[in-house]
Formats: sequence, structure tokens, C-alpha cells
Amino acid sequence: MLTKEKTKSKEDLLSKARQVTILETEPRAGYGRSARVFASVVFCATDFVVLVACFAAGGLLYRQEATREFLPFFDTYLIYISLYLIAFLLYGLYPGFCFAPAEELRRYTIATFFMTAVSLAVDTRFFLEFSGDEQVYLVVWLMSVPLLWGCRVFARSLAARSRAWGVPAVVFGSGKEARDLVDRLLRCRWIGYTPRLMITDTPRNGSNYRGIPVIYGYSAGLKAALSRRFSTALVALPAANLAKYREVVQRYAKAFPTFITFSDLLGMTGIWARVRDFEGVIGLSTRQKLLMPLNALTKRLLDVLGVCFVGIPALPFCLLMALLIRLDSPGPAFYWHQRLGKNGRALSVLKFRTMVLDADAHLSRWLEEDPSLNEEWNHNHKLKSDPRVTRAGRFLRATSLDELPQLWNVLRGEMSLVGPRPIVKKEVRHYGSAFRKVFSVLPGMSGLWQVSGRSDTDYAKRVELDTYYIQNWSIWLDVFILVKTLWIVLTRKGAF
Repeated sequence: MLTKEKTKSKEDLLSKARQVTILETEPRAGYGRSARVFASVVFCATDFVVLVACFAAGGLLYRQEATREFLPFFDTYLIYISLYLIAFLLYGLYPGFCFAPAEELRRYTIATFFMTAVSLAVDTRFFLEFSGDEQVYLVVWLMSVPLLWGCRVFARSLAARSRAWGVPAVVFGSGKEARDLVDRLLRCRWIGYTPRLMITDTPRNGSNYRGIPVIYGYSAGLKAALSRRFSTALVALPAANLAKYREVVQRYAKAFPTFITFSDLLGMTGIWARVRDFEGVIGLSTRQKLLMPLNALTKRLLDVLGVCFVGIPALPFCLLMALLIRLDSPGPAFYWHQRLGKNGRALSVLKFRTMVLDADAHLSRWLEEDPSLNEEWNHNHKLKSDPRVTRAGRFLRATSLDELPQLWNVLRGEMSLVGPRPIVKKEVRHYGSAFRKVFSVLPGMSGLWQVSGRSDTDYAKRVELDTYYIQNWSIWLDVFILVKTLWIVLTRKGAF
């Protein structure tokens, strides 16, 4: 028995030695400076090109001499372009890792508005004398925000494919939490952190996870990580074991210049969460913004403006689609679908008719006859090849234009442009304890679920995304969802 234990102990030591030896023969990861510099250069260059294009467009529109003397014109505005880039740097947009899209949009909007105002003030000599370039700055401000934001998304997707992208990081953790974090970082490389080493106190078969070396034992792992000069540690441990969590943070993670902890202890997430100091005691502050009257009024104003902006131009299309629906199958072009809205109250949602008449009766018969169809329906209450859908209905559903008449519900104040999708009574059970929270706000025509995979995601993910939206609402998040909704409609991604 003792011989077996000694043999096992020797094997463990040899396994650790082999792991450390493998790590030390790899190229050193450095402090992540190269990754940050690479990202900063890529994003700064992208922003520079966009700003040059915006100033050139404004100049060509409002300064006739710009068409004859482009280089002198460019020299005139080069100083302002440099100031924009400095403002982006000061506002944390470089290197630009780990920003939620809504937060990135907010920073671009505020920084460009501030710099446009400063440029205008300087160029007009503090509003005492106008130079004639005011229109140029207006064009720059209107064009720059969507272009800067969109081009950064594109540049990030390209840069994330490079080996130079991503700050090397060591992951402290064990079990599902650590593996989920590694999976997410490998899947979403645009986040900006690349796991290069996992350190755990849980024995496991094998010395790597998805090609990433795994070291058993925090002390041994810490020595190996420091020998490779890692500067960033990510701590992903179950929140239930607070003692272990505190020990790992205090004894190991704090050896790194940067460490980030991940915890589900509070049962919440927050883009806008802030750390607060209570005389040495740290608190995490987050606000339920949709429950504040001023924010609710702001959201309502956005809804009304959105209905006017989209609804009036879309009216001829709606009339045309109504005619096509009537020609395609007998029955009315519109119908009222009974769903649950805010606080679980009954809501009649206006939609284009996309199914044959008596669709529910047909569905019941088909579900009884086809077990696989019944299983798919029970999974997410949708069918990819729904036999009830008409030809016109397939087009409307693929483009999500069947939801367009719900602008009437938005105008009446029964729905919002963005929010959790209204549901039928049978779906309440999927929300569990989250139902009251999710439907404490107006349901929306579009939502975070719809722009995050829509029908490609399961119901548990849908509830998670709806909860996330409630906890993280802002006008910037709504704008992001609306912009992405347009992209989803154009690409027909995740729709059926």
C-alpha cells in the first residue's frame, strides 16, 4: 500500500515537473505590452482614416477650394484630427479591450461631441466671429460616430485573427467556472484576453485543456506563471467557497499587476456597475435605471421618435404587403395575437398574418402525428420548417417584417421599440423566478435576445439575455440593439 502511494506521489511530481518544463520552453508571454500596443495602433489608425474621411466629406461639401487644393485643406484640419485622437486616448478607447458595445458607443458619442464643440469654439474664436466652416464640423459630428463605431467593430474582427492580438493571461480556477471562462475567451477573441495557462487545485486527467497547459497546485502554478512574466490573472472560482476565493485572490492573484475576478455571488451583471468605497469596505453599485421616471420618459420619447422615423416611410410598404397577403391566402392581412405584456397583463399584439387560417388546429394535429416536430416545439416554441406558414409569411418571417405593424402598439404605449419580447401564457414557466423582473417593463419589438442569435438560442439563454437587458439598460444599449436589429434583418441571421 505504501509502495503504491509513493509511486503515485512520484508520478504526480514528475507530472508537475513535465508541465513546468513544457511551460519554460515556450516563448515568454511578456507583460502584454505588445498586445496593447498592437490594439492601440490598429484602432488609432482606423480612427484616423475615418476622421480624415469625415473632414474631407465636410470640406468637399462646404468648401469649394477643397476640390482644388486638397492638401492645404487637409493641413488645416490635421490639428483637429490629432485632438480627436487624444480625446479618444484620454477617454480609454485605446487599447479598447473588454468594452461592451453600448459603452463603446457612449464613449465615442461623448468624445466626438465634446471635440466638435471645442473645434467649433476655437475656429470661430469663441463664438465671436464665424469662419464659414461650421457646416464642416456638423458633417464631421454626424458622420463620425456611426463610422468610428462601425469601423472599430470591423477592425477588431480582423485584428482578433492575428497572433499579436490579445493580452496573455493566466486563469486561476477549477471546474466549470474556469473552463467556461476559457471557452468564452477562445470563442470571443475580440474580448482581448488570451488564456495561456490554467492553474487549478483540482486533480484532472491530462495536462492541458483545449491546448492550454494546466498546472495542478496554486504554488507551483504561480512560480511557472511568474517565470513567464505573465502580468494578468483571471480568477474564476465558485462563489460558494468564499474562503478559497479569498485565499486565491490574496495569496496568488495579487502577485500580478492586473487581476480580474469573476463571481456570480451577487446574481447580477452590470455594464454600468461602479465600485464604491465605504471607508475601506468595497461595494458594487448598480442601478435599475428603467424603474426611474426620467429614464422611462426618455425611453418613451425615443419610442415616439422611432415610430415617426420608421413608421411614416414604411406605410406604403405595409399597404403593399397587406395586398400580397390577401392574394396569397384567404383571410385578413393583419391579426391580433394575444400575449402577456408589462406586469403579466394581457396584450393584443398587431402583426401581419403569416399563417393559414385555423393555424392552431393544424398545429395540434401535426404535433400529434410527428414526435420530432413535437420535441422541437417543446424546446423553444418555434419550428424551423413550420407547415402553417404561407409563402408571403416565409418572406415576412425571414426578414422579421411581420413585426412591423407592432409600431402601432408602440405608439399606443403598450410596447417599446426595445425590450423583452412579449410571450404567451405557456411560456411563463420558462422564466421561473425571473418572470416578475423581466416583465416589470414594457415588452419590445426587438430585444437583446433577437440580436444575439434569436431562434438559434435556447430558452434558457433567452431568459438570461432578457434579464441582462433589464439590469443593464441605457439609451446607448437601446441604440446598439436597434442598429444591430437592422443588420440582423438585412442578413436574415437566426430567423425562420
